[in-house]
Amino acid sequence: TRIWDFTIGIGILVALVGLFQYLHLFSTIFISRSTEIPSTVGGPSFLGIFLLLLSFLALSFGIQEQRKAKRIFYFLSFAFFVFILILAASQAAYVGFALGLFYFFFFYPRKMKKLRMVGILLFITVILLSLLLNTFIDSSLKQNYIVNNFLSWRVDESRIAAWTVATQAFQDRPLLGYGPGNFSIGFDKYYDPALPGIQRVPTGAITTWWDRAHNIFFDIALQAGIFALLAYLAFFATLFWKLQQAKKRNVNKTVIAHGIQASFLGYFAANFFSFDGFSTYLIAFLLVGYSFFMIRQHINQEETAAEPSQLRVKISKPKIATVGILFIVLVLFIWNFTIRPFGVNTQINIAEIFVENQNCTGAFRIMDKTRDVQRTFLDAYVIFSYIDFLRKCNQAMPEQRIALAQKGYELLKENTALRPTYTRNWIFLGGFTNTLVDAAQSGLLPDVSPQRLEELKQETHTYFETALRLSPKRQDTHVEWIKSDFISKDYARAKQKSQECISLDPSFGTCWWLLARAELSLGNSEAGQEALKEAAARRYSLTSEDSLLQLTKAYIVSKDYKRLAETYEELTKKRGDYPQYYASLAAAYKELGEYEKAREAASKVLRLDNNLKEEVDAFLRELP
Repeated sequence: TRIWDFTIGIGILVALVGLFQYLHLFSTIFISRSTEIPSTVGGPSFLGIFLLLLSFLALSFGIQEQRKAKRIFYFLSFAFFVFILILAASQAAYVGFALGLFYFFFFYPRKMKKLRMVGILLFITVILLSLLLNTFIDSSLKQNYIVNNFLSWRVDESRIAAWTVATQAFQDRPLLGYGPGNFSIGFDKYYDPALPGIQRVPTGAITTWWDRAHNIFFDIALQAGIFALLAYLAFFATLFWKLQQAKKRNVNKTVIAHGIQASFLGYFAANFFSFDGFSTYLIAFLLVGYSFFMIRQHINQEETAAEPSQLRVKISKPKIATVGILFIVLVLFIWNFTIRPFGVNTQINIAEIFVENQNCTGAFRIMDKTRDVQRTFLDAYVIFSYIDFLRKCNQAMPEQRIALAQKGYELLKENTALRPTYTRNWIFLGGFTNTLVDAAQSGLLPDVSPQRLEELKQETHTYFETALRLSPKRQDTHVEWIKSDFISKDYARAKQKSQECISLDPSFGTCWWLLARAELSLGNSEAGQEALKEAAARRYSLTSEDSLLQLTKAYIVSKDYKRLAETYEELTKKRGDYPQYYASLAAAYKELGEYEKAREAASKVLRLDNNLKEEVDAFLRELP
């Protein structure tokens, strides 16, 4: 039990970190969280399942242990694990723990009737208490995140949507699946934005990108096929059955074997609504290994009873050589597929911290060095992480957007070769190419020849066509492709694609916004205003500075100077210290024939920046 004592000790430390996070203790060391505490394992679901797997072992060892001090240690560990599991507020872990607890007490070995009855009564009491609380508890208390998650048992609609897509993808490749780690390929192919909840993951984050089904059975079936799923289920069913046999014949290990069975049942129930991480794999594999040990003990006892004589096993030289070779292979495998990737991932995490602290230059230096020095099976992930940093830094460093786009273009050209079936590679590559085309047309990239500019435009369409082939209903692709039409001033095609985007899911406000811009650019003012209303009704922000600037472009193209002036008036209210907005407002007033307002706006330009006096005087001289 020494290994398990050590593991339980580590579990206590992990749980303590979670408690510190929840209580906001040592906030300079640990990230404080009032909800969804991740501890050191990456997330509340992982923490919940990690503690679930340890809980039943701690309880079983506590019941089995004869020494008082050790017994108290196990029972206190069990209580602490359950407490932190509740604080983690993972409904998947709640379901798993409830099922494991049900099995542990209701199917407790008959030889221990008293403890079995106490457990059954405790389980029933907890269920009845939760039902009563859910009925009579004050509604304000239900607003508490943990209380709400504990009492409101439901299957999140986002999971149901993901399982619907996964079912369709599985039917396409039922035998061998899409390959390990390729859940996203099948998911993207059958992604449907109209499914309720599909545009967010179970944690509540808004995203349309899923790389897991949040269901272990769908994950295995979609990645490796039906035979792999059947093998997986058969393995654990056999393990459970063998533990049952060992439990019946090895009285000293009955409670431990029973606790392992409860752990596996809880683990499967939790993973029906979640998925594994490194921390949960670590404990699950340890449980499997310990199960083999217990089953082997049971077999050895039978062999000893049948043949009491001891057998001496001689190890031949060829066997020693074989073991030596295998050991070397193991070391190389661990180095190349564990230690080196671990180092790479560490550097990515450090770079992410740099980005969060707006030190983009430092982050890029780390990523470049990592890519130059370390080459692993994580190369595609490294590049995509780099792309994510570029996109975040683009918002913090708008003046560097062209240089960042050039870097992103080069990286994604490489990444599309590494992962040609990953939809996001093609969408982002098209987006960066859009930026380069726009810059070249504006004269900001003088080295780009007219021939190269046309090649870039054609490349853009190729990238988006590929993305749509991989994921036909991705509105993200339509959105980026429509932007390329605006850059090329092909407003009729932008309108057509916007309508296609809306037909996929009319609730997506961005598509209505793009349709409004296309209609306004084409001079269809009434249709454009209707589309703007639809976009606003779908929570698209029409009053942000970026949105207003894009509207000004549409009004300039259609020569709608009245609305152009109104839009610049809104922009000056947002940034009253920016002279360019007043200069553009003055120009709009001039076109409308409102010369006094034009003079007033021009004078504000001069007050904000006296260096523009020559330009302002020239403008004023042009006024009647």
